[in-house]
Amino acid sequence: MILLGYYCGFRIQDADSLIWSQIDLDRRIISLRPGKERRDRKKHEGETVILPELRQWLLDHRGVGKTPLSPSPHASGNRSFRDLFIR
Repeated sequence: MILLGYYCGFRIQDADSLIWSQIDLDRRIISLRPGKERRDRKKHEGETVILPELRQWLLDHRGVGKTPLSPSPHASGNRSFRDLFIR
């Protein structure tokens, strides 16, 4: 999930909760409603462009539907990107 944070600027929890149906490799976009967005406002699902380096990684690790990208969804908990790099 470090790649998603690095290439797309997603928060760790947003990257961890991403599922394959939110990724459109043909259109090269990721559709995501940020977790910190206020729920009382109109739903705003943003589209983020997939850069070539990330697209290749996604193609190599492709999944289907509601399968999470992360092998263990929400595994990051309250860790920071720095903590993830130290693993």
